Parts: sequence; structure tokens; C-alpha cells
Amino acid sequence: MKLNLKRHILEVVLRQMLLVVLLTLKELLLKN
Repeated sequence: MKLNLKRHILEVVLRQMLLVVLLTLKELLLKN
């Protein structure tokens, strides 16, 4: 159960990081 929770948190964090990276890239592209 704990392992499952850890994995779930990891997936959520990774997804959030991906979103942030994509948004940042979009901003950079728009500025250029």
C-alpha cells in the first residue's frame, strides 16, 4: 500500500514537472 502511494505521488510530481516544462517552453517560443 505504501509503495503504491509512493508511486502515485511520483507520477503526479512527474506530470506536474512536465506541465511546467511545456509551459516554460511555450513562453520562450512566444517571446522569440
